[in-house]
Amino acid sequence: MALRPNYSLVGQGLRLGFVVFIVIHVLISAWLVIDFEGEYTDGAPAPTRIDAIAVIDDEETLIDVKMERSTSFILYMLYRDYDSSYGVNETADEDNSTVVPSEQQNDDKGDSSSSNDSDTDWLKIGRNTTFAFMILLVASEILMFFTLKFRSAIRFFCWFGLILCFTVVMPTTYVIDLVGADEKEDDDKSYEESLSEENFVDSTESGSMAHEEYSFESKLIAFGVKFNMGYSGYDLGLVEPEDYETLRQEIPVNNSTLEDSFVAFDSSLELKYGKNLPSLLLIPIAWYILPAKPRKPNVVIRDVDDDDILMMLEINEQGLPGTGKVDIEQLSKLRQISEFTIGAYENGKMIGFVICLLPKQDYGSLNYAWFNERYDDFIYVDRIAVEQSRRNHQVGTKLYSRVKQYAEAANIPVAAEVSLMPPNEGSDRFHLRNGFTEVGKFHTEDKSVTMYLTATKPMKEE
Repeated sequence: MALRPNYSLVGQGLRLGFVVFIVIHVLISAWLVIDFEGEYTDGAPAPTRIDAIAVIDDEETLIDVKMERSTSFILYMLYRDYDSSYGVNETADEDNSTVVPSEQQNDDKGDSSSSNDSDTDWLKIGRNTTFAFMILLVASEILMFFTLKFRSAIRFFCWFGLILCFTVVMPTTYVIDLVGADEKEDDDKSYEESLSEENFVDSTESGSMAHEEYSFESKLIAFGVKFNMGYSGYDLGLVEPEDYETLRQEIPVNNSTLEDSFVAFDSSLELKYGKNLPSLLLIPIAWYILPAKPRKPNVVIRDVDDDDILMMLEINEQGLPGTGKVDIEQLSKLRQISEFTIGAYENGKMIGFVICLLPKQDYGSLNYAWFNERYDDFIYVDRIAVEQSRRNHQVGTKLYSRVKQYAEAANIPVAAEVSLMPPNEGSDRFHLRNGFTEVGKFHTEDKSVTMYLTATKPMKEE
C-alpha cells in the first residue's frame, strides 16, 4: 500500500477535520508558560528568594507567586525610607502655593500625553494576531477543496505564520509588556536593561537607586528561551537624606556605612511554549498523507517536433513492456510512416505522445499485420505513452480524443491492442470504457495481446 494514496473527497474531509481538531486543541491549551526565579544575593533583603509561574492562554494570564526566606525582605521594607522630596527647591508665591515653571508644566503635559499614547496592551495584540492566523489556517484548508492557483502557498503561509505567532510574536509581546513601564520612564534604556531592572522586585521608587548595574544574557532552551538577569545598586532608602548626594556622586569605599546600602538581585526568566503547540507540526504530515484535489494540468495537444524524439524515447521506455521496445532509429521511422504523431505538452514539456498509422504501410509489426489481414480501413494506434508522473491525469484520454476526432472525420474505426501476457488490466478497462470492443486475441512466441476496435461514437472521459 502506498504511503500517499490518491486524492479522494473522504481524504479531503479527514484532512480538514484533523486540522480543525489540532487548532482547537492548541486554542484551549496554554500558549506560554513563564517560570521566574529570583534571589537577593547581597544586601539587607538577602537571602530572600522569589519564585513565580505565569500561564498565558487565549484569554488571560494566571500568575502564582511564592516567597521563601522572606523575613529579611520584610525587615528591609520596614526599615528603608526614601524621601523623594529631599533637596528639591520650591519657590512659593505670596499665597504660599508652589510655583511650577511654565517649562515644567509643558513637560508634565507632554509626559501625560506620551503616557497615554504608549499605554498599549501588546500581549492582547499578540493574542489577537495568533487567533487570526488560526482562523486563516482553517480557511486556507477549506480553500484546498477548490483547484485555485496559489492555494498551497496560501495554506503554507497561514501555517508558518501561526508557528511564528507562537514562537516569536507571543514571547515578544509579553516581554514588551513586562518592560513597558520602564520604557516609559526612560526611553534611552535598552530592553535588556529594562527587563533586568523590572525583575528586581518592584519595591523601590524611581530614582531611589544609585550606581545601578545590570547584566543580561539570553539563550535558547528546549521549546523556549531563557533570560539570565542581574541587577545591583545602592539603595538611598537605607541611608539618611543628607547622604543622598554623597552616595550619588561616588561609590562608597573604606568600610563606609554607606556600603551597607548595597543590594544585589539575580534572576532567571524562562519562556516556554505550551506542551500542545508541537502538535501543529503534524499538520504538514496530514497534507502529505491526505493530498488535496489536484489541479487540472494545462495540457496542449499538437504535432511533435524533430527535437522531441529523445523525449518520446524516454517516455516510451517508462511504459515498457506495454509500449514495446524500440530504439531511436525505429521511433524516427515510425514517425515518418505514421499518418500523424501528436504529443501532449505541459508548460512546453512533452508528457505523452501517440503514433497512429493507416493500413498497408511498410511496418513489420505482427499486431499491425493482424488488423491489415482483417480490415480495409482503420486508424491503427501503434503506441500511446504517458510520462509516469502524469498518469491518471487524463493525458491519455486527451490524446485518444484527438485520435477519435480523426477517425470520426474519416468515418473509420480505431484499432489498438492491449497486452494479455503479461496482463495490463488498467489499459483493458480504459479501452472498454471508451467505446472499444474486443475483436480477437493474438498469440506469438513472445506475448499475447487482446485486439480492440471501436466505432466512431465519441469516447467517454476518464
